[in-house]
Amino acid sequence: MKIFFCKLTVIIASLGFVSPISLIALTKIQNTEKVKKPSQEDGVKVEKGQKIKSPPITPPKGETQKTINLNRKDLIKIQNNMQKFTTLSLFFSQKNYSKLRKKTNLQRGRAYLMRKPLEKFLWSYTNPFVDNWLFDGSSWVSWSQGDSFAVSYKTNISRGQSLKKIVDMISNFSSLTEHFRLLSARLVEKEEIIATFIKVSLSQKEDKIVINLKQNKDKSYFVEALSIFYSSGNETHFKFYKHEFGVKLNKSLFELPKSVKVKDSF
Repeated sequence: MKIFFCKLTVIIASLGFVSPISLIALTKIQNTEKVKKPSQEDGVKVEKGQKIKSPPITPPKGETQKTINLNRKDLIKIQNNMQKFTTLSLFFSQKNYSKLRKKTNLQRGRAYLMRKPLEKFLWSYTNPFVDNWLFDGSSWVSWSQGDSFAVSYKTNISRGQSLKKIVDMISNFSSLTEHFRLLSARLVEKEEIIATFIKVSLSQKEDKIVINLKQNKDKSYFVEALSIFYSSGNETHFKFYKHEFGVKLNKSLFELPKSVKVKDSF
């Protein structure tokens, strides 16, 4: 009788009503066979002792699930498992698109971040021209190559605030999970996370941010790319590479050259 029922399920499935795999799985349940519980390998390790739960629907045996949808709680766990560091050195490329001018320009540079004892960072554009932005924890200083003076700004300067947000996203993207609404997030091949956030402005138009996280060998994550799509139609795309975490940074990086004098902005 058991053999006849199994043959019948395959015949019905072949007629296009349901898949043979689904009916065979149902037959096993009806025969009161034990259903295998998900093992620890079904989760993706993001923190010691923690797992990201797989979706309730798993692929048939013999197939692999390459993409897993994530929710806000999953991202918070991953956020807590981001690469911990006190110093960071990296290279970056920045592509800016202007909708009004219909032009795209490319800039390259290097950034240095120090988080303790006081948060400081130097955002240095090196190509196609040199432009340095230094944040000492309380104010901004900007100067270009060949300048004999640097301009000091208060922390509320828009350019400085924009750079500060970028640095926050690089070091820990809590500014996104706390102030933006999660639109979608997915884990690809268990090593790359692509998350999209939106922010509704007063004009009811949405700014969209897409962030790419990559997994290190130690299972921690770091930001590899960041794209901002403004409601105005302008776009900014960052790519980060050659990350050096915990690298020893010379204090002189966060100091102005002795030949450069500081002037306050008006």
